[in-house]
Parts: sequence; structure tokens; C-alpha cells
Amino acid sequence: MSTSAQQPPAREAASAPADWERRVADLWTALDDHGPADFLAAMTALAAELPAGDPGASFELTSAYDATDHEEQAAPLYRAALDDGLLAARAGH
Repeated sequence: MSTSAQQPPAREAASAPADWERRVADLWTALDDHGPADFLAAMTALAAELPAGDPGASFELTSAYDATDHEEQAAPLYRAALDDGLLAARAGH
């Protein structure tokens, strides 16, 4: 699957360390090298490195669901990311 158009927009996290951001970006770059389940597992592991409810981690994981054709699971996760403060985190940068 060609997913270059599905890559989520760049995001600046309020709480994520630069190394985490780099690893997330590297995973997105390698999306086509992973099957959907492997990609989701890798993004889930990365998201779990940040505190529960971190809007950046929620956004990246939700985007991973969306990019792997799991839109029905992504919709409520996008809402949760917004509820967790995604817009406020982005507005601060």
C-alpha cells in the first residue's frame, strides 16, 4: 500500500522527548516496510512510552489506526486525543 499521502501532519508535542519524536517519524517513514499489524504494534509500543492520556501519543496512535485502514477504530481515538488536550498542546508551539 502506498501511504505517502496518509502520513499525518507534523506535530510538536509538549511533553514528548526529541528522541521519541524522531522514532515516531522514523516509523512513519518506514510505514510501507511494515504490515498493518506490525505497524500498529510498533506505534502502540511507542505511545506506551509516554504518560497515559498524552495527547501526542494519542494522536500518533490514532493516526496509525487511520493509516492502516482502521478508520472505525480511529474516530473515537481522535475524539479522545482532542479531549486530552491535543489542540492546546499544539497551540503552545
